[in-house]
Amino acid sequence: MGYEGISTGIYNYLQIANVLDFNADPKGNLSCSRPFEDAIQYLVSVKAVNGIVWVPAGTYVFRELRNNLSCCIQLPSNITILGVGPASHLRLANDTFLSLIYNSNFSAGNTNCGLKNIRVNGNRLNNASGSADGVVFNNVADLILEDVVIDNCRGDGLWLDSLETPRLTRVYSHDNGRNGIGTSNVRFPQFTDCRTIDNARTTAG
Repeated sequence: MGYEGISTGIYNYLQIANVLDFNADPKGNLSCSRPFEDAIQYLVSVKAVNGIVWVPAGTYVFRELRNNLSCCIQLPSNITILGVGPASHLRLANDTFLSLIYNSNFSAGNTNCGLKNIRVNGNRLNNASGSADGVVFNNVADLILEDVVIDNCRGDGLWLDSLETPRLTRVYSHDNGRNGIGTSNVRFPQFTDCRTIDNARTTAG
């Protein structure tokens, strides 16, 4: 995509936040929970309508963002996390018994958010206890997941609950502890070329 070379002014115009500009470590040595949160909050602050958290190629590890939070990244309305493909690799740190991504508001709901061209890895070999799902979207309208790989989560790779018209295209969920893709109360879903392989239980694919 080449977003690394776009000036700050163009970033603002396109409503793009490059996580490297917020001190994310693409080499997997430092937790990226705070840099990703800062990138998201920047887009919230400029009232992004179709905000993009841009994730260049690299391995980004995640630990607990703050106490009593069940995930490392909270994704609000009107924001998509966008990478370059599986080379944009989000991995749960060792001994971190959390989900990696939730939408930000289960009770009031979110809209127009999603993931594209990204890999989410629950690192379950080094997270031997718990049953956290990798990615959870609950009470979301107009969710879009496109070209997403989810693997090695302790619980479900992807859990979808109380959604309206989610669109999933080329979502590949494998080697998770429970379902590859689990669903409950999902209305009018659109699944295109999605696969779940080698999970403990498989309910969609």
